[in-house]
Amino acid sequence: MNEVKASEGNDAWIEALKEVDPAAHAIEAPKWAAEKQAAIDRVAALEAEAKAETARLAALKKSNPKAYLKEIQSRPEYADELKQLDPKAYAAYQVAEKKKAEQVAREALRASSDLQVTNWSWGAQYSHAIVNGQVRNLRDTPLKNVQAVVSFYTADGTFIDSASALIDYTTLLPGQASPFKVINNWNPAMKKATLEFKFLLGGRLNSYEGK
Repeated sequence: MNEVKASEGNDAWIEALKEVDPAAHAIEAPKWAAEKQAAIDRVAALEAEAKAETARLAALKKSNPKAYLKEIQSRPEYADELKQLDPKAYAAYQVAEKKKAEQVAREALRASSDLQVTNWSWGAQYSHAIVNGQVRNLRDTPLKNVQAVVSFYTADGTFIDSASALIDYTTLLPGQASPFKVINNWNPAMKKATLEFKFLLGGRLNSYEGK
């Protein structure tokens, strides 16, 4: 329907063209009329297709309820009906949709990242908090003077302290992975830690964890 509504502006343009340039109007008007009719035909075809699909599902619901339930499980527009007809199937649908959304988010994060954290861990050693890990360059160009920055928090998320250190390789080539180690004074209230990366002279680098 939006395609047809958008034609209203073009109709006005064609009418205006008729007044200012009749010769151009004689050329453009038939072209626009054909384009407008094609748009109307496309919308009509989509509406007919949707109507036929609705009728098919309605018939399937009557003739084979189990097959109907199976089919609507993958259709978000039938989520409310699925919830009423089969709560267990609806719960499974929600889990599947959540996994899909998480996968899309991971792919988007990876696509926008400069670095991949292949692994990292932290813990107390004597009087220090020690952070070890490895990071890979996802760019097509070398990265120089990359710093690992670790922030420490209490169990309820209260910030305690942060520390940073250059990764082991001063120049990280495309596709290359470098170890890193960050050391900070230990505080027994430290329960959580976050990791990020930046250039030594400033400038944040996007990163993601995992494969």
